[in-house]
Amino acid sequence: MFMALKHTRKVATPEEVLAHIAITPLRELAPPHWYRSVVPGLPDILALRVSRSMHDARSGNSFSLKWTLKVVVSETEGDARFLEHMLDRPLPFDGNVVSFNRSVDKTNQRPSVLPSSNNFLLLHYGPSEEGWPHLAVFMLPCRSPDPMLLRGRYGWGAYATMEEVFARHHRVAHGAGLVPVD
Repeated sequence: MFMALKHTRKVATPEEVLAHIAITPLRELAPPHWYRSVVPGLPDILALRVSRSMHDARSGNSFSLKWTLKVVVSETEGDARFLEHMLDRPLPFDGNVVSFNRSVDKTNQRPSVLPSSNNFLLLHYGPSEEGWPHLAVFMLPCRSPDPMLLRGRYGWGAYATMEEVFARHHRVAHGAGLVPVD
């Protein structure tokens, strides 16, 4: 993130960026967008646009205007309240490294509280504002020990259109033998 300091035209140093991150609420550093479930009992999704420079600042790399998407699964009203609270606070640090694990990722680290089922779900979460991607989310029937899954049950991908989400769902279902071959 090329960050101009107030009242100057100077580009911020990595140390200045870290100092700025340390005092700025997360929602100002990483704009949030809530994807609300349209099906009762399924989770809401919080997505954050995280500047790559938040990761690059500690290493002294040249800054980039690119961003990445961070996704957090909110299964309960308590999760949602916790996430809203964390959005209003600066991110904690572990040494010179920004720690999402001690912030919004606490929710993703907890096991899913939703009951097990017999269904593998492929979900579409459409954005409520322009400029945000469509999310393809899958939900396993029960928790898995796979550390790559959010809350032990969820995986996701971001796509520009709803049609791309449905095409992805079709490929996943076809690969799992859940739909007939065309």
